[in-house]
Amino acid sequence: MKLLGVLVAAVVLGAAGCASGEGYVKPGFDFDQIRRVAVVDINVGGGASQAERDEIADYFTFEFFKRGYDMVARREIDAALDEQKLQRTGVTTDEGAAEAGKIWNADGVIVVNMSRHGETIQITAKMVAVGNGELVWMGKGSASTATTLSTVGGAVAGGAIGVAMGGNRPGRVVGGVAGAALGGTAGYALSPGMMGQVMKAIEKTCASLPRRA
Repeated sequence: MKLLGVLVAAVVLGAAGCASGEGYVKPGFDFDQIRRVAVVDINVGGGASQAERDEIADYFTFEFFKRGYDMVARREIDAALDEQKLQRTGVTTDEGAAEAGKIWNADGVIVVNMSRHGETIQITAKMVAVGNGELVWMGKGSASTATTLSTVGGAVAGGAIGVAMGGNRPGRVVGGVAGAALGGTAGYALSPGMMGQVMKAIEKTCASLPRRA
């Protein structure tokens, strides 16, 4: 299993291809005001399973953890949406996202849109401050590859970043990612080729995201 995990990691790195990104940060906004963040909606053009959307959200969570933010766990978000009988489509506007953020005691909420055009993945993400409903950050990124790999349907070794989401500590997440890559315990919702593109596009999307002091 360890060998298979290493091989999958190598395929992901080899398939990443070229990537680019850019972003907008609201001038003068103090991002130290944003401590707790929730990724409230993942919209994938052409449709995606809940497992795939959750995996994409986990990749964003990882990038936010690296920059010093505390993140609301996916299970908290899903439970609150069910309890409040809220539709995910109702939180895609800045006002709706800010209102939903109050449910999780979040300071900022993230809405993500992803599309695929041929061999290119394109992602945009925005952060809305819950306090005043203002758009304070927006990023976009893309990644492409000439490598076409078939969907493995979750049977490929490795684990999604979500296995590390039991706590809001960057070290725990990093350790979980490394363990999943080498241990092969959970299986990816996305195919290896798609996963490599998505991870690289998300990294570029979040490159302009300010770090908390």
